[in-house]
Amino acid sequence: MSAESIVESTIEVTAANVSPVPSAAEIILTPSFSQRFPLVIPLISTLVLIAIGLFVYVSFAKKQALRRPPSVVICGPSGAGKTALWSALTGESVPATVTSFQQNIKSGYEGKNYALVDYPGHNKLRQGLWTEVNGGAVQGLVFVVDLASLQRNITETGSFLLDLLLLLEGSNLPLCSKRLLIVGNKSDVFNAAGLAKMRLVLQDELRQQKESRSKSVSESNVDILGKVFDFNSLETEVEFCETSVKRDSFAKVKGWLEEL
Repeated sequence: MSAESIVESTIEVTAANVSPVPSAAEIILTPSFSQRFPLVIPLISTLVLIAIGLFVYVSFAKKQALRRPPSVVICGPSGAGKTALWSALTGESVPATVTSFQQNIKSGYEGKNYALVDYPGHNKLRQGLWTEVNGGAVQGLVFVVDLASLQRNITETGSFLLDLLLLLEGSNLPLCSKRLLIVGNKSDVFNAAGLAKMRLVLQDELRQQKESRSKSVSESNVDILGKVFDFNSLETEVEFCETSVKRDSFAKVKGWLEEL
């Protein structure tokens, strides 16, 4: 027998005696593995169920957003005066609360085909706002800023506004949905910042936060706002006005809403 025949015979015998390598699933499902690691299978089952649950929830939320009628959303940090402005615009009374966790909705605002929505400002609820905007039913956004505490709350206000602008600029929403009115509320307060100062302070803060985020790998999308942030360079149509609900001075907001 030649050397080649011997080698071939050896390979055939070896291959015949070698058992196929079991898959990870087969190993896990063997009785011996289950006995040695009794918590592995329940843990994997739990993780799979959680993943399925999250997928179903996100899919349902997106479908619900798409089914909703058109809306204009009043948003902003807690305490900025969103609900007071919404009440003044709609004539609806809302019980005074420290921090609201539910929306106030006025369907068919002023005979329009959209609902005027007062969205809670708590940061734990913002993911719901992002879902609303991404759903495509939002025709415009009113972002309320407290002029009396602008400097004190500028970090939170800037972060909220930056997230909102990143969402709008990075989305495939039609231009008619990319409309934002930034409202400086509580202009009647003695130490309230003026409209020009509000715009300048917000722009400077957004530039700083954008620069800070750009250094993080996970925040590379901030580049869509341009090299140096400027309200005038955005695709989103951004306008500014100041109001005082206490003095019934919110005509500019009403005018903006009527044009939508």
